[in-house]
Amino acid sequence: MSVPFSTCADMLRHVAGRNTPLWKLAVAYEQARGNLTEADIFAKMVEIVRILRRSIQQGIAGTHYDDRVLAISVASSTR
Repeated sequence: MSVPFSTCADMLRHVAGRNTPLWKLAVAYEQARGNLTEADIFAKMVEIVRILRRSIQQGIAGTHYDDRVLAISVASSTR
């Protein structure tokens, strides 16, 4: 497998002062690594962001467990 860079130092040499946005470097890396199209990569990135947002919302909402010593979660007790 051939990728455009494998370390941060390699990445900096690869861009050589061209001021390339990090997202473009990520797309180039993933295209080389996974033989994916830019559209495939964006779809995967969007799904990851959705998962992260749901996880954050669930964490902020907190949980309640009646069978625990501390029946309320830290998230819900700090409001």
